[in-house]
Amino acid sequence: EVVLSVTLIGSPIIYLLQIKVAYRKTKNIIARIVKMTLDL
Repeated sequence: EVVLSVTLIGSPIIYLLQIKVAYRKTKNIIARIVKMTLDL
């Protein structure tokens, strides 16, 4: 039961961290594309 409660609490946190990382990567890629477009 202890493991289950840790999993229930831990999973959303891991999920949110993954979203945060993915968002940051996407933002960097978009910024790079915009910069390249402006340089042209």
